[in-house]
Amino acid sequence: MEGVMKHILKIGKRYHYNRRVPSELIDFDPREYVRVSLKTDSYKEACQKAGVYDQKIEAYWNDLLKTGKKYTSQTFQSVVRKARLLGFEYKSVEELTKTDLHEVIKRYETLAGNEKSKPLVTALLGGAQEKSLALSEVPNSFWAISEDRIINKSEDQVRKWKNPRKRAFKNLIDLIGDKEVKRLTRDDMIAFRDWWIKRIQKGSLSKNSANKEIHAIKNMIERINEHERLGLDASWLFSKIGLLDRGNKAKRSSFDSSYIIKNFLQKDSMLGLNDEAKAIVRVLAETGARPKEICGLEGSDIVLDHEVPHIKIRFKDNQELKTIYSERDIPLVGLALDTIKSYPDGFSKYRGRSDTLSATVNKYFRENNLVPSKKHSLYSLRHSFQDRMTEANIPDRVQCELFGHKFSRPEYGAGPSLKLKLEWLQKIQLSKKECWSGRGREFKSPR
Repeated sequence: MEGVMKHILKIGKRYHYNRRVPSELIDFDPREYVRVSLKTDSYKEACQKAGVYDQKIEAYWNDLLKTGKKYTSQTFQSVVRKARLLGFEYKSVEELTKTDLHEVIKRYETLAGNEKSKPLVTALLGGAQEKSLALSEVPNSFWAISEDRIINKSEDQVRKWKNPRKRAFKNLIDLIGDKEVKRLTRDDMIAFRDWWIKRIQKGSLSKNSANKEIHAIKNMIERINEHERLGLDASWLFSKIGLLDRGNKAKRSSFDSSYIIKNFLQKDSMLGLNDEAKAIVRVLAETGARPKEICGLEGSDIVLDHEVPHIKIRFKDNQELKTIYSERDIPLVGLALDTIKSYPDGFSKYRGRSDTLSATVNKYFRENNLVPSKKHSLYSLRHSFQDRMTEANIPDRVQCELFGHKFSRPEYGAGPSLKLKLEWLQKIQLSKKECWSGRGREFKSPR
């Protein structure tokens, strides 16, 4: 059991089987890690499941060794790994000419008796055809070695994760051409930064946008460089390339409580918006949750037969939350409770499609003059919720528990109970069920 325990990794509240592929097997299975969700938050159950996976994976690897089958084929990396198995780092012929003579002699001595073995000769004395990787190939190569980063992401989240990275490389290629990665120079990256500066000076984009693309390229190139042994001096290539940003990041504005009540919580408001989108807007207004969190609700996350009806925000195998602190239970009050009762299984139209929801609602808001300024959007409801918590002097820890943020001080005890959170939510709720009994009747703030 002890051997299995070291292969158990906790991500959020769930456990995963996580094992590095032995270096001796790299020719057959080139993955750095094997990672499989154990689909449990119980450590005891995770240990039992991990033992089963351990046996299956070892049997799979043994089969690869016996049959000679391969998970995939990467000729250059295979040569590199053969050299390492013999106790040497692979070096090209050019690199060997600059290597200490004693090491070269040791390589020849190790080769003694195997001079006719081309793979060993190549591994020890260089000569492997190094992989040529163009900038346009970087994204797909990066996806292949970064599966650990998308384990719990939904298809929509994976798309959102990939698209800005694809866009960053497209912009770089449009500027400097589709050159080989190992031919990248610092001048190329300076040119890319200067190109961004000119775009920013035109007034349509921010330094933050530039830095996101530069960081994406840096992160991907560094990982590819390390994985493929391209020999780039990545630290010099990207040194101080980012733009100085003194924090002038655009901030979303919040809606006044009276504005929300008048425009979003009336029975006859948002008549042109589809029912599910309308319902989600009203739940967001009363809970302060992120749109992605409400869109991701399933029947098991909605608890109505409880002393304190509430929703559970949880990590799922196909849904990644923003941070580990996002997991929480939120009591349902006012119109949020009434609305959720009509959708006890969640919002199927927008499950895993929070971007579609935001686009639909924001377009409706704009076309119907429901946003006071360009800084207002659907997400402004979350900012409004924060304002209400602040005005009500809700304790910091309760605020963090309701909002899904990290509590800055050391945490002791079990934290705020559902009843305590309910008491505070009732003090800041925007609507009461009985206030919505007739068409056209306005909600009354409980304060």
